[in-house]
Amino acid sequence: MGQKIGNIGELNMIQATEESIQQIERINNVGSVICTPKTVKLLSQMKIENIGSTIVVEEDWQLIKGLFILDDHYIESASEHSVVFIQGVLLVDNEISVDSLQKCQTEFVVMGAVYTPKHIKGAVQTKIKKITGGIIEFDGKQPFIQSGKIELDEGFLQSLELDENILVNGTLTLSNNVDIDTFYSKINRLDVNGVLFLTKEQQSILGKKITVNGKTVIIPTGYQKIDSKLQLHNRSIKRFKQAAIYTKKPILLAENITREQFQQAFRSIHSLSFIICHESIEDLVYEALDSFETEVFSYQEHYRFIEKENWTKREVELLEPNTTIIVNGQWSIEEEFDEELLNKNIVIELKGTIYTPNESMKHYVQKNIQTQNGSVYSHLKQEDQYDLDNIGELLI
Repeated sequence: MGQKIGNIGELNMIQATEESIQQIERINNVGSVICTPKTVKLLSQMKIENIGSTIVVEEDWQLIKGLFILDDHYIESASEHSVVFIQGVLLVDNEISVDSLQKCQTEFVVMGAVYTPKHIKGAVQTKIKKITGGIIEFDGKQPFIQSGKIELDEGFLQSLELDENILVNGTLTLSNNVDIDTFYSKINRLDVNGVLFLTKEQQSILGKKITVNGKTVIIPTGYQKIDSKLQLHNRSIKRFKQAAIYTKKPILLAENITREQFQQAFRSIHSLSFIICHESIEDLVYEALDSFETEVFSYQEHYRFIEKENWTKREVELLEPNTTIIVNGQWSIEEEFDEELLNKNIVIELKGTIYTPNESMKHYVQKNIQTQNGSVYSHLKQEDQYDLDNIGELLI
């Protein structure tokens, strides 16, 4: 029996064989499959639940992740026909001529964007075999390139020369303290291949200078963006001073946070996720929210936050009375337990999936669910017991 695999960003089947695919029993989700005309037929022999995209390339290919610069040096060195598969950005050097491009033996498959000087855009298009983003032209200076998670603040602007073309491959956040006059003098053009975070005010003023190949997220003006799950107690909350925060992640507030501490910490919260708090500050949390759509889960004494856990009967026995369980992923209860174990004022807020050993256990669990935005099953999901999960790239 082969391996069971959960999620794969990229499945590389360029060199796959009948024997190599037998090592895999099933795959749940694949972002993209790369194969050749010879190996694409093997896909039908594999059990894959979901595939985002399938790219068929020639065998003489090269994979580039991130940024690839096409210049005269590369064209001279690549004397034979090849295919370059780019996950990111293809940047064409502004010194390349049309004659050089006509001599280029390389074809490009671009899962992203192409940036090219305006005067050779047509010649560049003839070398693009497939593209998922756009072909964006620029004039003047070659773009100043940044990759990863970038914050554009005053320090970043001061490091630039005048009238720069900026290319960001990844995520760009415009800081609240960006000076508009400095932005206009330092940046001629800003291109983002990925995700751009900015305020509505910044969008209205700076929008003409910005092009996004990807997603634009509007942050309320004056808000601080929080990128990760925020878990605070009575000491860590002190780092916030009348803050206004924007987040797409859960906020978990410990029972030892006082009403005064919460009021001193936050004046406004814009949450696209949910908040867990003690019932003593629940009213203050609601007052701080700027959206009625944000869910707030309060608890009396204790809470358990579950993203992916497997519990035995012993772990159910150890639950303290007056505990609220927030399931934000997958909770598997692997053994039978006595109904009395949940008769301790246990509340379940369900935003994911619960698996129980049988119908009786399912019934016990369902009686304690207060908010149900998920599912409860009366069997363990064996197929989710993966040998491998969340893999960036798999070569078979």
